[in-house]
Amino acid sequence: GRGAAEMTQYAVLGMHIGGQRMDASWMSAFSNLQVQNFFAITTHDDAPVPNLPGVTMSRPGPLMPLATALRELLADTGAALEAEGSSSLGAHVMALLRDGTA
Repeated sequence: GRGAAEMTQYAVLGMHIGGQRMDASWMSAFSNLQVQNFFAITTHDDAPVPNLPGVTMSRPGPLMPLATALRELLADTGAALEAEGSSSLGAHVMALLRDGTA
């Protein structure tokens, strides 16, 4: 599997190649599906349903807590940026550097 750094690089590169504008409003609405797609994390496992041959049921897998934490981190970051009036994380960092507070 990938380590945390490689997983993050993979996700950011995928967002960039896909032409995704990573602004505050997009981040604040980040979804579980986007975590699965961008970070290539499998969040659910299929398990057979007892007494129903050939039927499986999806249930949260061992990586679900990680995916939830990533989604919450991105959504909270986007919400904080919106509350500060910043259009994106990059704009926020540049404003801090320009003001000399970073």
